[in-house]
Amino acid sequence: MSFVLKPTQDLSRAAKLTLENMSSYYQRFDVDWDELQVIESTKALENYDLFSESCFIGIARVEYTDSSCWLRDLQVRSECQSKGYGALAIEEVVKMARQRDLPQVELKVFKCSPAHSLYRRVGFSLGSEDDRFYYMVRSI
Repeated sequence: MSFVLKPTQDLSRAAKLTLENMSSYYQRFDVDWDELQVIESTKALENYDLFSESCFIGIARVEYTDSSCWLRDLQVRSECQSKGYGALAIEEVVKMARQRDLPQVELKVFKCSPAHSLYRRVGFSLGSEDDRFYYMVRSI
């Protein structure tokens, strides 16, 4: 299976996917965002489209600090979920962190999201938590 991350050319498509995938969480936690707010909050991040063959399957957003690569967002189209694409995307993010000589990748995930099981499966561990989120880290 070919898989590649490419710099996002369409922030609107990425924002729409985020809103689609996150709508139940946004409703649950009373987050009232629209497409323009998602674009505004993510345009300073490194935004990537995920492709398998030539098919758009999702997006990833990363940000770097002096000590970490932050996986700020990972969204896979619903029809492409549970096929290993999330794990492949994470491995690509880990490679990018290694290229920058960063020791870890960090993320936060809603506690009620099933995604935290994927993150554990690919090597993330719990760093801390609050009432809504798990803060996870993977050393590299």
